[in-house]
Parts: sequence; structure tokens; C-alpha cells
Amino acid sequence: TVCELADSVRRRLHGSAAYYNVNRHINYTNVCALSCKFCAFYRKRGEEGAYEMDVHAVAEEARKAAASGATELHIVGGLHPYHPFDYYTDMLRAVREAVPHIHLKAFTAVELVHLARIAKVYRNDDRKEGLRWVLSRLKDAGLGSLPGGGAEVFDDRVHDETFKGKIRSDVWLDVHRVAHELGLNTNATILYGHIENRRERLVHMDMLRQG
Repeated sequence: TVCELADSVRRRLHGSAAYYNVNRHINYTNVCALSCKFCAFYRKRGEEGAYEMDVHAVAEEARKAAASGATELHIVGGLHPYHPFDYYTDMLRAVREAVPHIHLKAFTAVELVHLARIAKVYRNDDRKEGLRWVLSRLKDAGLGSLPGGGAEVFDDRVHDETFKGKIRSDVWLDVHRVAHELGLNTNATILYGHIENRRERLVHMDMLRQG
């Protein structure tokens, strides 16, 4: 039903035309401060399989992606506990210099809150100010839009059982609201098919619509 509704909107707006981009994922590190139950991606620093890319390596991957026809880069990673905030702005600038024509979609809401914390600008009583500081600097460095990851399922019960420690729905939505205020488009995802029920899926989508 959701797909049929989406297709109905698409046809109303664009007729029979369809649009797409050629996307390449770059995961700059799998080292993460969190330990979500569903995640097989994360590693702790020093653990077998853990890796960290410097900004030059990320830029080189961007060049390879462009040579293969990519029109968009999707850059996300773990919540690295040791990288300074400058690492992320330097990364975007290096990629932008290497492939100036490619759209940069980078950093989930969870990562952006983490960046605000390591930059020491995140305040629980006024989190939007710190998020705006972070997103403004990332935008100046080349950020074009946000991916939708980290939303998972907007429900406290599901949150506490499967990915406790991640930001909750109110914070996730605030990140995307601030991004929109700065002129950045964003996506939203839903991670379903685990412990959530159908009602929780519908509430998640309604929160996005209302948000």
C-alpha cells in the first residue's frame, strides 16, 4: 500500500518519468562507540576487522567512484570515539576537491549528534543550536544532503531493547529539521522486520509525515 501511494504521488508530480542517481557508499570507519544488537558492521578499535580511513583514502575512493560513473556519494561510518571534528570537515573538503561535480550525501543524524558532542557544542537544553553549528560547517565544507539512517523505528520500547544508547526520535527529527532550515534535503529510513509490530511501523511513518 505504501508503494502504491508513493507511485501515485510520483505519477501526479512527474507522469511516467523516473529519476535516479548512481550512488556509491563509502564507509570511512567501522569503529563505533555503540554496540547495537542488530549491527554486524561495528568493531571496537583494535578488534579483528576494525578499520579507519584517513581523508586521503576517502578522497581516493571518491575518485574511483567518479571514474565508475557515480553521481552521488553516500558517506557514513561508525561513531568513532577518537577522531576530532576537523577530521569530518577535512574529509568533505578533500572529497569535494577530488570530485567537485559529485553530490555529497553524508552523516546520519546519529553521527551528527556525535559530531556535536565531540566538538563540545551539544547541549541537551538547546540541542538545535549545536546541531546548527555542526551542519553549517559541514555544509560549508561540501555537504549536500543527509541520508536517512539511524531512524530505525521511532518507538521507545523497540529503541531500548535493540539499540539503546542511540538517539531517540525527538533528537533524530530535530537534526533533520535543522538540516531543512539550512536548505539541506534529507532522507528517512525505517529498519523493520525484527521486534517491532505493525502499529509501531505506522506510527514511525506518521511521525515522519507530521515532523
